Amino acid sequence: MRLSEQPMGEYPRISIVMPSYNQAPFLEEAIVSVLDQAYPDLEFILLDGGSTDGSKAILEKYTANFKYWQSRSDGGQLEALIQGFSMATGELLGWVNSDDVLLPGALKSLAATYASAPDGGLFGGNYILIDRYGIVTRVKRHTGQAAFFARSGLVAVNQPGSLVTRESFDRVGGFDPRFDYVMDTDLYYRILAAGYRYVHLGRCLSGFRIHSQAKTVAQLDRANAAGRLARASWFSDRRALRARLKLARVSYRVWQSVNGNYARSAVDTFSARGSTWKTWAATHVSTP
Repeated sequence: MRLSEQPMGEYPRISIVMPSYNQAPFLEEAIVSVLDQAYPDLEFILLDGGSTDGSKAILEKYTANFKYWQSRSDGGQLEALIQGFSMATGELLGWVNSDDVLLPGALKSLAATYASAPDGGLFGGNYILIDRYGIVTRVKRHTGQAAFFARSGLVAVNQPGSLVTRESFDRVGGFDPRFDYVMDTDLYYRILAAGYRYVHLGRCLSGFRIHSQAKTVAQLDRANAAGRLARASWFSDRRALRARLKLARVSYRVWQSVNGNYARSAVDTFSARGSTWKTWAATHVSTP
């Protein structure tokens, strides 16, 4: 039953999985950003891979807020996500990495949009980049035409702040265990390829933290190689894929320029200089 079909005041359950390992400097901020959503039907699952940096003490402060949490050795981020999604019961599913944050009102905005889009399988929006201290370094705007570009292997969807429906996740078979660096890109491509609509919210939903220990920063070569492998699994003709992907990247830049997203991002980034994400969100993000 969608939100629009439910009694007033009821919301679809949203399950948020947070994988973590040795992210104590950022962990509490990430947890609080989820709890501060004050979402009425939130299922919060946190899976820590046996951190040795004091993370467990932080988690113990929030025990009552988790449906389930653990701190023990595991196979890494993807294994934690597979485990967390397998126990999740929400209509909408997503994950927030323990060095990222959700911006105020993100979950209620996503729930309201989900209620009005019965053909949607993937929901997302814009986001900000923050540094290790939480200072905004860039405001990013995505296009709502992700399905169009995905047909050429370009998945223009950011993971932080995005949710998938339980139906679409199950239909495409969930995460592919081969792609531990690009599990989000691969999942989103397969959902779009299955015919589900990408529904883009015209607001910032999350903050993506850039720091030297971040997985895709510290191991960029592996992430790029994983991306190539994923695209090769989607398209059998690799030579044609290279040509299509090159054209898609050029088309994406043109589209973003024509629709004004690059210009608006530049203006937003300039106005955000020196602000923490909390300060910026207080004046630039509307809450339902």
